[in-house]
Amino acid sequence: RTYWGLPNNPDYELGPLVAQPANAGSGGTVCLGGSVKLGVAAHTSCTYSWYPVIGLDDETLAQPTATLTQSMWYYLTVTDTTKSAGCNETRDSVWVQVVECDTALFIPNIITPNNDNKNDHFVIRNLPPHSALSIFNRWGHQVFSSSSYTHDWPVEEVDAGVYFYVLRIPASQATHRGTVTVVRE
Repeated sequence: RTYWGLPNNPDYELGPLVAQPANAGSGGTVCLGGSVKLGVAAHTSCTYSWYPVIGLDDETLAQPTATLTQSMWYYLTVTDTTKSAGCNETRDSVWVQVVECDTALFIPNIITPNNDNKNDHFVIRNLPPHSALSIFNRWGHQVFSSSSYTHDWPVEEVDAGVYFYVLRIPASQATHRGTVTVVRE
């Protein structure tokens, strides 16, 4: 209220009401034994503290990597070292869900390219990148070859029958051999 004129308001600006906000990231889902990066990019005038430290590569980083064997909450405390704000600590948390993932290589032994969107292509599940595939007919003639197979064998160009494959995985230096039967209805 004023009685005889305009109010006498101070002429200055207040600093920020809170320190640098903590951001623990978005979390998400990771395979058992897999890794996920937490947090966001660091702010130069802040220190970071994560809890629990289970599975973290460094609990003092703004963006540590967590290697998980169980689902868990991670809690982040960010401390503004400039102390320019009245409150110099902020906190955030993130939930990371761990699930069982099928990581085993699965090579089908039969495909049915009849355009029903079921088993129409030679899809090798969990195939590592840059895996080489060669496919041969029953007389030993090569009908397909790829130095980096991406499930692109043109099955519509081959006759029904049994084909032999050789799959080389450079990451593990493994070689898989077997047969795949192409069935046409």
